Amino acid sequence: MRKPLMAGNWKMNTLPAEGAELAKTICEHVKTLSQEEKYKIILGVPFTHIDRVVNAIDLKFVKVSAQDCAMYDSGAYTGEVSAKMIKSINCEYAIIGHSERRQYFGDTDEVIAKNLQVVDMTASILARDNKMPMWVFGLNEKDSIVNTMNGKFCGTKVTV
Repeated sequence: MRKPLMAGNWKMNTLPAEGAELAKTICEHVKTLSQEEKYKIILGVPFTHIDRVVNAIDLKFVKVSAQDCAMYDSGAYTGEVSAKMIKSINCEYAIIGHSERRQYFGDTDEVIAKNLQVVDMTASILARDNKMPMWVFGLNEKDSIVNTMNGKFCGTKVTV
């Protein structure tokens, strides 16, 4: 049976040490739940927190998500973070197409489609290397998880 998904986006809150402590507290609580009470928990943390959070928790109980992913695989794009970079620090999720990215940074359907193409290509390469596929989530204006390409429910598992 599939577990219900519960994801939380921390936005631009907490410093890395605070984030790691919060994640550890959440993970310890999740460990105490019975099987019937367990959800798939994903924490969308600022990029600066990912490495510390991943190392502070047990990834069997809580997963970590990047809050965005560049539409480029590499290059001279100051401040951008590629899917390959995200995967290299044991982060298997990314939020793509969030309403705030659309509202404040002008992300369009075309930008989001390009993001997904790059993530798909990166996931294909990583899958060939026997690494975990990346999952992509986008949030609509009502903050429900949707597949950003077709507006339907949930995460898109990007694999070969």
